[in-house]
Amino acid sequence: MTERLRRELGLRLTIHTAETMFDRESTIALHGVDDLEILVQYGLLDEQTLLVHCVQLNDRDLRMVKYHGAKVSHNPVSNMYLSSGIAPIPKMNMAGIDVSLGTDGAASNNSNDMLEVLKCTALLQKVTHRDPTIITADKVLEMATIEGARCIGMENEIGSLEIGKKADLFVFNPERNIKAIPMHNPVSTLVYSSAMDNIETVLVDGEPVLQDGVLTTMDEEIVIQRCRAQADDLAQRAGTAWLKRRPWQSLSY
Repeated sequence: MTERLRRELGLRLTIHTAETMFDRESTIALHGVDDLEILVQYGLLDEQTLLVHCVQLNDRDLRMVKYHGAKVSHNPVSNMYLSSGIAPIPKMNMAGIDVSLGTDGAASNNSNDMLEVLKCTALLQKVTHRDPTIITADKVLEMATIEGARCIGMENEIGSLEIGKKADLFVFNPERNIKAIPMHNPVSTLVYSSAMDNIETVLVDGEPVLQDGVLTTMDEEIVIQRCRAQADDLAQRAGTAWLKRRPWQSLSY
């Protein structure tokens, strides 16, 4: 039914897949097959499918992903935060699988900082493979832009600066944060030496949503106040307010 409705409505499918070894083993124990095989059985693994995480995929799985034309969303900060493992990104790149980058969300990322995601994407693969050349800054930028666009079927509209595409872009100013100075290689600086402060302006379809470091669509101070109030209220109702008062002398938290 899911497959039929998806095709009738022209919808894409985004689904967490093989995030942890526990996920994979539990799926096999319950259904007798792994995540990808279930998707194939239900007709849900195709070019309209975005597989999130894919940390536990083996070589056979990667061939299946490539054969069916599915895409991948890589979330390295979340994977490290939850100790899920390390996705085989170089093998995905070599197989020609489109890989996008994501934060996964505040619950498993905290900062939701995409610049942090870019840097961690590169560093995690380099230290894992003990190879500083395993992935380049240029490739990471492609994953964050045009490959990301392909992963959601919007490569003809966004993902690169071309005539006829939407003006979705940001202005990077290295002088707004000393981390980016000096800038000899713009792409390398963006991936390895940048901070959110360096983002001066953001345009969405040509319209500024951040101008000179200030949000244009909302009052940031009001949003912060509301977030704090709602977070405090949620913590009280959940019985976790005590976490904010944890003593400094604790060395194990």
